[in-house]
Amino acid sequence: MKILRRNKTFLSALLCFLAIASFSLTTPSTVYAGGDDIDGDKPDRWYVALGVGRTWDIDQTDQTIGGVATGRFDNDDGQILRISLGLTFFKYFAVEFGIVNFGILSSRYVGTVDFGAGGVAGNFSTKENINGIAATVVWHIPFYKKGSRVATFFIKGGAFRWRNKLKMKDGLGTTLTRKTDDVDPTASFGIQVRGEGASAFRFEVQRYEIDDKEINTAMINFLYYY
Repeated sequence: MKILRRNKTFLSALLCFLAIASFSLTTPSTVYAGGDDIDGDKPDRWYVALGVGRTWDIDQTDQTIGGVATGRFDNDDGQILRISLGLTFFKYFAVEFGIVNFGILSSRYVGTVDFGAGGVAGNFSTKENINGIAATVVWHIPFYKKGSRVATFFIKGGAFRWRNKLKMKDGLGTTLTRKTDDVDPTASFGIQVRGEGASAFRFEVQRYEIDDKEINTAMINFLYYY
């Protein structure tokens, strides 16, 4: 219930997505998603996607910056923005390349930081600016198909090249900074609906591993095929 109360905006967007998806599946169309059309033309292969969503349930117990902070960890839900370019193969397979921005993630720690000269106990807060590039493979599994209207479950996996600029502040106002970057796996699953023309919609749940954290995201995506 706490998650629901903290994500009213996202839940409202999800309800709008479900309404649009239902309308798409019940609206006549002349273009089939991912296959040859009735005139034998080549299917739409390329697509662009814009996704917006929220982070939730960030799993981390330790934060290292000039030492180690251990103890209770809490975080504020953040936002995520992703712009992707995709290429479809064999109707239900695709590869995607995306630019991902998490904005600012804020966290709080209660514990001890060891800077090599003894432990310092207190409250610590961090702000992280995370962005990166993802390369993934998508597999669609259709569960509804009627004429040009199609809905699929999908699973997606690949690699995420991330960069994190972190600032930590202690109870006395002292600020430390750190920059890190690496490549880690990412995976997701969701539902895609395409029913009219060249547009489609996705609801997607994705996990990223970034800087010893597991970050879960829930996103709504708009796709345009060409």
